[in-house]
Amino acid sequence: MNYNYEKGIDYNSTYFLFIDKSSLLPYKYISPMGENTTSSTTIENVDVNFKFKENQWTQKIYPDGYLITTSNEYYKKLRNTVLKNIGKQIKSFELPVLNKENTINISKLKGNVILLEFWFKGCGPCLASIPSLNKIEEKYRGKKFKLYGIETKEKNTSDELISYIKKQNIQYENLSNGKKFSEAYNVVSAPTFFLIDKNGTIVSIKTGYSKQNMKKLELLIEQLL
Repeated sequence: MNYNYEKGIDYNSTYFLFIDKSSLLPYKYISPMGENTTSSTTIENVDVNFKFKENQWTQKIYPDGYLITTSNEYYKKLRNTVLKNIGKQIKSFELPVLNKENTINISKLKGNVILLEFWFKGCGPCLASIPSLNKIEEKYRGKKFKLYGIETKEKNTSDELISYIKKQNIQYENLSNGKKFSEAYNVVSAPTFFLIDKNGTIVSIKTGYSKQNMKKLELLIEQLL
């Protein structure tokens, strides 16, 4: 079962729903989260006679002045906010390189085409993007191109993140302590991709993982190089 929030927006999920033969009710659903991870939820004690209160359906449960919006409208607003960064210069932030002792300042890498991926540990769509990003890293290595993953939650130690990167076979460099950096650009979903030209200008932003997104990014990289 594939579910897309809205046409043109790249948030999407895949679920496998298991139905009990006798009751014909769902008892488990599984969502793949990359090549090596899945999320599994078991459904128990289903009350088929449960009834919602009327004010829950009409949204009268909320006080006057409370913002009411649909998930489509909410994600569209978030997406439009981060897209306003297109055309801006990349900000100066000094971020540590995981598994190394040096730091990287993206703003000082002018002369290179740069692809940034904002991610966090356990993010399913981030895991799904790894094979495509590995291929991009291998294809453009040594061609005035830089690819960096930027971890944004800061809830794990460097050693935990390094172990995670190794387990997931991430072959491009990753930077830590990226929370303030991502907040400066209103990045609120993962993965979010920033493509930066040789002059340090953000020329494209993609939110969410999809094969279409990765193809578009690769085509733009070719043009910018």
